[in-house]
Formats: sequence, C-alpha cells, structure tokens
Amino acid sequence: MCYTFFFITAQVFLDRRVDPGLKGQAQGLLGLVSGGLGPLAGALICGWLRNRCVTADGQGWMEFWAILAAMIALCFVIFAVFYRGLGKRPAG
Repeated sequence: MCYTFFFITAQVFLDRRVDPGLKGQAQGLLGLVSGGLGPLAGALICGWLRNRCVTADGQGWMEFWAILAAMIALCFVIFAVFYRGLGKRPAG
C-alpha cells in the first residue's frame, strides 16, 4: 500500500508535471531522496527519538509512536495546503 501511494504516485506525478527535457534529472533526484537521503534521515530521527522516549524497561513506546504519527499528520497537512494540482489545461 505504501509502495503504491508513494513510489508509483511519485513516478506518475513526475511523468505528468516535469518538462520532458528534465525528466531524467527529476527521476534521479527522486531516487536520491527516496532511496538514500530519506531513509538515512528517517533512521537517524527514529533512532534519536527511540533513545529519548523508550526506557530500558520498555516503557515509552506509546509516546514514540504518537510522535511519529504526529509527524506524518504534519507532513499530510503541509502537502494538502501546498499541493497544486494539474489545473485546467487550455482546450485544443
């Protein structure tokens, strides 16, 4: 489900919105962000957050997951506010 919503949707978005001369560069940037920088940042943030929230006796997981859920909700709100659709194309 996540694969479809993120990776396939991102490829369709690039195919529809990016100038044909820039598609290779846009796909390279998407690959760098989704396959390299994004997972690295996510691992570092989650590791730091786990060390801050979860205690040695296993307490704090609710706080850990609540913070991650809030981060996802914030990303969704930012996306919903700033996303610009394809808009209307001129006829003809």
